Amino acid sequence: MKHADVGKQFEFNWYSRKAAMNLGGIRVIQLGTVCCEPNYQIVSHRQWCHEISYFVSGKGRFFINDEAIPIGPNQVFITPLGCMHSIFVAAQEPLHFSYIGFEFDDTCVDAEQTQLRAFFNSPPSESVAGNQELLLAFYRAVGELSNAGSFSPMLLTGYVQSILILCMRLFSCTPLSPHLSLNPSVSSNEIIYSIMKYIDDHLTNIQSISSLAYSLGYHPCYLSHHFKKKTGMTLQEYIAHRKVEQAIGLMRFSPLTLTQIAERMGFATLQSFSRCFKRISGESPSHVYQRLKSETT
Repeated sequence: MKHADVGKQFEFNWYSRKAAMNLGGIRVIQLGTVCCEPNYQIVSHRQWCHEISYFVSGKGRFFINDEAIPIGPNQVFITPLGCMHSIFVAAQEPLHFSYIGFEFDDTCVDAEQTQLRAFFNSPPSESVAGNQELLLAFYRAVGELSNAGSFSPMLLTGYVQSILILCMRLFSCTPLSPHLSLNPSVSSNEIIYSIMKYIDDHLTNIQSISSLAYSLGYHPCYLSHHFKKKTGMTLQEYIAHRKVEQAIGLMRFSPLTLTQIAERMGFATLQSFSRCFKRISGESPSHVYQRLKSETT
């Protein structure tokens, strides 16, 4: 683990340009997570590999050549190969992000690898909103690298491939209408799966059951009744369970504090997060947090 430089609160940074890890045809050159202090600057440099950056919290400016793009929480950037690149951290708060630098093994020419290579050689844009699935893939990769155990190469290969594929999906997929089909040929199971998938994709942004139902094109009472009838669980209970599951993943793999995790999962206060967490898991979040951190140190 690299010690944090001046201007960085913490950093884990695995880096080797000469001995890149070849993980399923993806040559990983750099992988890490960092929290930069306010006003810190990552100086301008020429990008000599593909890079993905996931900004978890904080604000700043992301420079690609002469273009300055505002950085905000839950934002994913692709830095194109060969461009000039720098980052400026805003004065108000630290900037926390994870990153991976990589290139492709020229000897690997299967169809999936070719598709990934074509995408990252010419990404459609510089940034999009991230999601929990991609963030956890980053944290799992960094966690496995920093605490290598049995089967680490296999796990790292899966995590790294997940990062690239999930990133490509975020950037290249046009969002579909969230409204569920009312076609009678659509089975109840398909509707329930679609509801669950929508909740998982928008977990931190769901404000209420009414707003969820409106987004899906249903009356709240109908949606709630149909979901409870098929699953035995209310929508509110399902959302709470999914938030606790995601929070446990962040506790295990991320450097976020409990307060930051509560905010990320959409809770107004740490107290409301704690009540929900204990109701679902039977344990306090602080107890689980301490246990998981002790297991990874």
